Amino acid sequence: MMNSAISSFQDAFDIKGEVGRLVDIATSETLLGADWQQNLQICDKVNAGGKDAAKDAVRTVRKRLKNKNTKVQLLALSVLEAAVKNCGHDLLMQVGSRDVMTELQAIALQPNGDAALQRKTLQLIQAWGEALRDAPDMPLFYETYASLKSQGIRFPEFDPTLAPAGRPYPPQGGSFGAQRGASSGGGGGGGGG
Repeated sequence: MMNSAISSFQDAFDIKGEVGRLVDIATSETLLGADWQQNLQICDKVNAGGKDAAKDAVRTVRKRLKNKNTKVQLLALSVLEAAVKNCGHDLLMQVGSRDVMTELQAIALQPNGDAALQRKTLQLIQAWGEALRDAPDMPLFYETYASLKSQGIRFPEFDPTLAPAGRPYPPQGGSFGAQRGASSGGGGGGGGG
């Protein structure tokens, strides 16, 4: 209960811990591209800091995803990508929350949205949905993916390198090509990427 109150206070006043400050650096609009060394440093801090560090990282990434600058949003997705691949269960639980998955879905469905941003978002939703489809404590990864597929959203070519480390590929011994069916092709909102 106390942690929830502290988290709400931190959100209201944009108070960040060490991990949040590192996320801000990794998503700076002055960067030319993703700084994978910085992203991996964030992962190290999240892994060392447990649940609170995971919350700090995801809270800051969510704020950066709301930035009007597409470059900042793409850099935030690169931080999420690295974190999901390299961090543990606490981070996955934060990313797999209704708030985060709803925000990612909104980016993917944004009319006239940036094609590269939508493509990267769809790639991550697809990879995480497939990898975590049978994770009973994280159903929203697959539910978000399945919801977009049922809406007729066309996903980019599947990229298994975007999924969390240590997850089975392909799921349940099947093949992704058979599961994707007609869902492969161009990214939502146009080409690009």
